[in-house]
Amino acid sequence: MPRIAPLPSSLGQLAACHPTATAITIRFADVDMMRVAHHAAYIHYFEQIRFAFMHNLMELDAGILLREAIACPVIECQAKYSRPLLFGDEATGYGRVQVLRAAMFRFDYWIVRNCEPGTVCASGSTTHCFVDDKRQLLLRPPRLFAEAFSKTKALFPECILDEQSGPVCLQEKTRWVTTLAE
Repeated sequence: MPRIAPLPSSLGQLAACHPTATAITIRFADVDMMRVAHHAAYIHYFEQIRFAFMHNLMELDAGILLREAIACPVIECQAKYSRPLLFGDEATGYGRVQVLRAAMFRFDYWIVRNCEPGTVCASGSTTHCFVDDKRQLLLRPPRLFAEAFSKTKALFPECILDEQSGPVCLQEKTRWVTTLAE
């Protein structure tokens, strides 16, 4: 099963300028009695990163998806918690999308605490399919998404992979790394 490798420490120097950087503040509503972000809060952070990615890089937002009657439900979600995020922490989330066969795509996520640049606190992924307004599974990506994926790959090749790109993406300027691990 694909697993996300931690980002290298050099990411800390690129954080502010990376195109997928998404600011995250750990709110009181997100934490437990120990003031540690609850594991369920990370799913919301992933969603925040995904929507920022879609809006900022793919030029898609919820309004466009509603107008086009396209939904992208989560069909699988994975999270790995490496270091706790605490109430009041400022963090940055990063994302990357991989276009999969059979009209599916996967978002990979990394969350880094701003006071520890390059140290990944959490990583994860969500896999999505496409459905229409009648909740019928689509067998091909909608034209809107196919065009957005293509445009984003041309502008930000380190941020989007397709089946031909394979599981490894090494870009010298950003040093993103994923591997297949057991």
